[in-house]
Order: sequence, then structure tokens, then C-alpha cells
Amino acid sequence: MKLLTGMFFKKTPFGTIFLAIFILVAYWLLAADTPYITDENLGDYALTPNHPLSIISHLFIHVGIFHLVGNLLPLLFFGLALEAVLISADVVLIFFLAGTGASLIFAITNPGVPLIGASGGISGIISALLLLRPKVSIALLLATPLLISFVFYPAADFASNAYANSLEEKKIAVQEDLQTAIEENRPIEEIAKLNQTVLVTEEKIDITFQGKEREAATPTDFFVHVYGAIFGGVYLYLFKIKLLKRSEKEYLKLGEEIFEKIDQIKERLRI
Repeated sequence: MKLLTGMFFKKTPFGTIFLAIFILVAYWLLAADTPYITDENLGDYALTPNHPLSIISHLFIHVGIFHLVGNLLPLLFFGLALEAVLISADVVLIFFLAGTGASLIFAITNPGVPLIGASGGISGIISALLLLRPKVSIALLLATPLLISFVFYPAADFASNAYANSLEEKKIAVQEDLQTAIEENRPIEEIAKLNQTVLVTEEKIDITFQGKEREAATPTDFFVHVYGAIFGGVYLYLFKIKLLKRSEKEYLKLGEEIFEKIDQIKERLRI
């Protein structure tokens, strides 16, 4: 681990690793051996006035596998890049400040509407990197959606469909075994065990089907991302003003390079 991180980072990015692992573990535990979390579990951890701790818990819960991938990868890409500039504690604090701040504004402006996902916190990380490292940010803003849309989403869709198909095949096979066991008057314990397997498999199929429908029907709130981005910038203004001033030079240089490129294109068009 030390050798690998030393090749790309001057220090181990503990903050980003911590957040990514927490999100993955939370999803894995609540999904309970399926690609999707049940509606009941989502309701328990979504941001609602009835659960004060949900202001934190909702940041680590996601509606489905695509929602998870769509948040986890930007967290990794932008978080690792930001942690090369800031310390681990900064990345974690930005995530929580942006996530909870954006969620509170959402809750005030959308009373009674549940909220789930790390989008607000990740938007804070993205905006912080954009303010500190414009060239790196622009490259990631261009590359990340392409990678997610054309590589990771298709892979997640393939895995989800393969899992659903395997459940259907298992259900049919176990139902056939159950029917054979009944016809052959096998011990009641064996029949009961097979019947239980059928019920569990059917439940997993229902959770997967309902999860797909729910994820397709769940909208993304644009303003949560905006609020999170603002909080990311506010954190830098309050605690990292010197770094912000240094990044001004990079922005000025980037602007000069852009105008030079524009002038070169104009010259070529005249020819």
C-alpha cells in the first residue's frame, strides 16, 4: 500500500479512502446480499425530521447500484486529487460540511421530502478542487462522466442483470426440486428447507425488481449539488485563503493560454 501510494501521492489519502470505504460498507450491509437496499432500510436512514442522526446517515446511503457508482467514482477521482493539495482532515470536513449544509437547505426548502446520497458532500469536494486546481478539475470533469457512462454504468448494468437472471434460474431449479421432493414423500424437514429457499429467493427477486424501478423513478435534485458546491468554496475561503490566492495565478495562466489558443485559431481561419 505504501509503495503504491508513494508512486502517485506524497501522502496516503486516508480521508478519501475512509469516506469511500464507509459508503461501500454501508451499502453492502443494508443491501443484504442483493444489489439494492430495501425501501424500509432506505426510509430508516434517509434525511427526515423524525431521525436527527439522519443528517449524517443519509450521506452514506444510496438508492441503487447506479446511484452508488455515480457518487463513489467522483468521490474517488476528485477526492484523491484534492487530497494531494489538502490534508485528509480537510477532505473529510469539506464532505461533511457540504453534505450536511446542502441537506439542511434542501430540508428547509422541501419539507417532508426524504433525501438520500452523498451528492452534496461530493459537490463540495469537486468545487474545492475546481477552485484550487483548475486544470486537474477540468480534465476530471470531462473524463469522469465519460468513464461512468460508457464503462462503469454498463458494467454495473451487466452485473445487476446477471444477478437477477441467476436468481430466476435458481428459483426455477429449487421449485423443481421442491415438487420432486413432495412427489417422492421426502422428509418434511427437507421439504420445508426447499420451500424456505424458494421464499428467500423470491424475496431477493422482489427487492431487486423494486430497487430497479425505484432507482429509475427517483429524481436527482440539482440544487443539492449547487448548495454543496457553495459550501465547499466557503470552507476554502474561511480556512484556506492562502491556497485560494495561490490558485489565482493558475487561473490567470490558464486564461492566458486559452486566449492564446483562441488567437491561434483565429489566425488559422483567416489563412
